[in-house]
Amino acid sequence: GRDVTLVALAPRSIEGFLNSVSTAGAFAEADDEAVGLLEILRERLGSLENGIQERRLQGVASRRVVVLEGLDPLLTAGRWVPEMVRRAGGWELLGREGESSLQTSWDRVREVEPEVIVLALDGADAEVATRTLESSSLPVWFDDLDAVRDGELFAVDGGGLFARPSPRVIDGISLLAELFDPEAFADAEPSDGWIPLGPLGIRSDQSG
Repeated sequence: GRDVTLVALAPRSIEGFLNSVSTAGAFAEADDEAVGLLEILRERLGSLENGIQERRLQGVASRRVVVLEGLDPLLTAGRWVPEMVRRAGGWELLGREGESSLQTSWDRVREVEPEVIVLALDGADAEVATRTLESSSLPVWFDDLDAVRDGELFAVDGGGLFARPSPRVIDGISLLAELFDPEAFADAEPSDGWIPLGPLGIRSDQSG
């Protein structure tokens, strides 16, 4: 019996998410709170991007990255996640900004030769993502991937920091910045947001 206004917010980019904060604030009659939150988020994001730009000027190159949002089936990163990678100083090789996640294969991952692989599984924290990988069927050459062999395979809190358009997306960008360039961004992210992984020794699938 109440007069209810339903507002659908479905951003597909970081700027779209930031705009949705303003929209939510207007409909909730909390404009001042929304403006204050936006100032904090934009300041944090600007500070990160300025730091990354300084590293580029110092000759530190962007990292070649693959973010996976699913393992069964194997899914690329979609919507705002490739943008998170770019803003954190990386180059997402398979996902496309603003587009949906797509099914891929480990053969395709090997073809693009990522320096860093990030498991940001939808709805899973870093520990669940780790267990999911350990129980997955992987190709016989999985441990030979450069990112795996070099200790640049990470499980992250995909459910909390990547999957939802919330202020924690900025935390996710901060986390990625540290993973890509720990020398410059040490301790910039939530302390429990990621788990470093190395070769797993899993040889349960003869295919790609």
